[in-house]
Order: sequence, then structure tokens, then C-alpha cells
Amino acid sequence: MPIDGNYEFTNMNLSREEFDKLIFMVNPREWEDHPHDPSHKFLLGICYNQLKDVVQKVINESENVAKSAVEVFRGLRHIRVKGGDHPWFERHLILAERFNKSLMTKLRIRNRTEGGPEQDSGGNFYIQDGIHHALVYAVRVECGEEKYDDVEVLHTSSWNVAMGILAYHI
Repeated sequence: MPIDGNYEFTNMNLSREEFDKLIFMVNPREWEDHPHDPSHKFLLGICYNQLKDVVQKVINESENVAKSAVEVFRGLRHIRVKGGDHPWFERHLILAERFNKSLMTKLRIRNRTEGGPEQDSGGNFYIQDGIHHALVYAVRVECGEEKYDDVEVLHTSSWNVAMGILAYHI
């Protein structure tokens, strides 16, 4: 569906290889204010990485053996953002405890920004919306709790069309 001739939205299903190569999140600027804080250092280290690499970093950082996504995310309660009230992976833990793939909404993805920080990740597309679900699902697959099933996404070259709508900040 073209909008002003600039944006075309495409529904796609991602294979496991394509899903693994999705690029994970932009770091909030305030994380850069505390680069030596262990939590901030870890979180900065997962930004702009391919999802498969984020999964391995999360599992390795977890204080629990990676038998399930719930255990992995429980083992990350020590990761806290300065000024935050809750562990950063708390939402992931809640999703993992109640995860149901059939209820997972389509991820919103976009092309990499040429010359942007995600350019060097080697990934194929950037996850614009849905990083929590994507990471929980990826950890569940890695832990053997799920057999990978194609992930539905909504792709566009850019989500700039969403600026000002729903307070999107790109």
C-alpha cells in the first residue's frame, strides 16, 4: 500500500536464517552516559547486533543455566538501567512466562540505514517494533522450547512515516 508514493508496506514471512539476521535495537542515549556501569556496558553490547548474537550474549550473561527462556530471563535480573525501577529484562521474563507464538503480533522491520550504526552488523533488516517478542521467541527456539516457525513481519524501507503518530521516535 503506497503512501504518498514513498512508502510501500509488505507482509513477509521470515525463514530462520532471515530471522536470526534481524538487527536488534538502538541504544537509548542515556545508556551512553554510564559506559562503565556493568549493566549499561552489557546493554550497549547487544545493540545493533544480529538477533542470533544477542541470544547468545543473553544466555551467556544469565546467571541461570539456559534450560528455558524463563530461566534465562530470570537470570538477568541483575541488569538494571540507572534510574530504572525494574530489571531491564523484566518485560522479557513476563512474556516468556506467558508466551504463545500464535498471539505474537507481526514484527515491524525496515531496511538498514545506509551509513547508520546498524550498517556494520551484517544483518539484513532492523527490528523497528517487536524486539521483546522477537528476543523471547528466539531464546525459546534456542532452548528447544519451540520449533522455529516462520515469523510474520510488516516491512517497509523506512518507518519515518510513523513519526508524530503514536509518539514514534526514529
